[in-house]
Amino acid sequence: MRSTTWPSTPSRRRTSERAQRQASAYNNRANAWYKKADYDRAIADYSDAVRLDPKNAGAFRNRGDSWQEKKDYERAIADYDEAIRLDPKDAGAFNNRSGAKHRLGDAKGAEADDTRARALAASRP
Repeated sequence: MRSTTWPSTPSRRRTSERAQRQASAYNNRANAWYKKADYDRAIADYSDAVRLDPKNAGAFRNRGDSWQEKKDYERAIADYDEAIRLDPKDAGAFNNRSGAKHRLGDAKGAEADDTRARALAASRP
């Protein structure tokens, strides 16, 4: 699922409202590119979104998904790592990182991320 909105956290409030709006626009356009399987354009727009709003966990996760579609699992994991650092309760980032780790042959890491994703998803209201 493409992330389109982000919660207002203290770290995100430091980013100007204008930059957040621009980042949101880039993220939304990137989502459209992703849906068309144009992952290079999606990555470019997600990259602009994180440049404008570096605390935007959703854009990092979304860019990770694009890297994963291109089978660049190392870059995908790096983006999922950052998404998780910014939002440690993002079950989707743990789930997607699990898939990338599995594809790289890291069964133990994939299992740990899958377990964490399930626990986070189960704790949601």
